[in-house]
Amino acid sequence: MNEYILHTKDLNSSLVFYRALFDQMPSSMDAFGFEFELEGLKVRIKETKEIQPAITNPFHLKMKRIQLKKVYNKMKRFTRLNQLKEDCEKPESAIGLIDPDGYKWIIGEHQEEISFEKCYINF
Repeated sequence: MNEYILHTKDLNSSLVFYRALFDQMPSSMDAFGFEFELEGLKVRIKETKEIQPAITNPFHLKMKRIQLKKVYNKMKRFTRLNQLKEDCEKPESAIGLIDPDGYKWIIGEHQEEISFEKCYINF
């Protein structure tokens, strides 16, 4: 199981982003953060006031192509409803997402290179 601990300066923005991405409520929440548990993946988001070192390598979330289209459509709708900046091409085998704190995610069947300049949804 892959486990990630991410840090955020704004729990509310991160909660909205990850609820939309994972299409579920967190499995646990407290005053300092929340956690999502998915098949083969655990993501813990903690609030911090300090700037964290930049993570250059994107995280990978394995997802079948049919699910990928659902995520793409949901995130497109989410950005449109919230008037957020977005610039995403139709997904082929993966899409790239950038969360409110700048963490990069590659969503798709296989880990692959993504040009975040061409396909991303930036919150």
